[in-house]
Amino acid sequence: RLIQDGDGDVAVFDTNGNATSINISSDATTSHTVYINSPGNTTGHVINVNTANALTTGSIARFTSNSSDTSTRELVEIVNDHASATGTTVLKIQQDSTNEGIRLDQNGNGTAMFIDSEATTASVLRIDTPQSTTGHAMEIDAASSLTTGSILRLQSDSDSGADRKLVQIINDHASAAGAEPLYIKQDSTGRSIHVVANNSVTDTPTVEIEQDGAGDATLNFIVPAANWCMGIDNSASDRFKIAYN
Repeated sequence: RLIQDGDGDVAVFDTNGNATSINISSDATTSHTVYINSPGNTTGHVINVNTANALTTGSIARFTSNSSDTSTRELVEIVNDHASATGTTVLKIQQDSTNEGIRLDQNGNGTAMFIDSEATTASVLRIDTPQSTTGHAMEIDAASSLTTGSILRLQSDSDSGADRKLVQIINDHASAAGAEPLYIKQDSTGRSIHVVANNSVTDTPTVEIEQDGAGDATLNFIVPAANWCMGIDNSASDRFKIAYN
């Protein structure tokens, strides 16, 4: 047992040879191999690995399990257990170089990332102010193994009658005249868009085109040699027109 009542180190291991500094062989089953009980740290770190600048292909920490037991468990668990600790970030990862910040390699036939959120008015997943210019803020690339699956599925079974948009795409700046909020390209022979309504409503359109400004509410039909347009001409007493361009 080591007791230190002063400010110095309790134990110092100075390993000058190429060997393990601390090697623990434990036969414990229900007890912990290493246990830090109620540390009094406030601004200091309970565990601090500092200045690991000699690393090449090694790592700062590695946790490996090859157990075949099927019991439910978390190999690494980080818990912020007090609801009042609102300034606590449970896990922060900072990457100052150009490689990935987080990489998930899911080799089994299971969900790679599962989020269980009890949030009500806060977002479950948020990308805050991305700095992308010619890159994409979110990209799903080369989903070329698909057969009857899909790239993206969004589903709601809420019985609330409140007005809401299940999917919103907003180009919020009036000067972004070259931005198209939604672009769909179909290189095969199937439909580009398929809208299915399954209800008994007779006074609500299946598809609605609304113009809130001074412009026209229109649809364009384009082939290489022709361009037809139809819609409401706001500058001509709101007449519905079909025109050839």
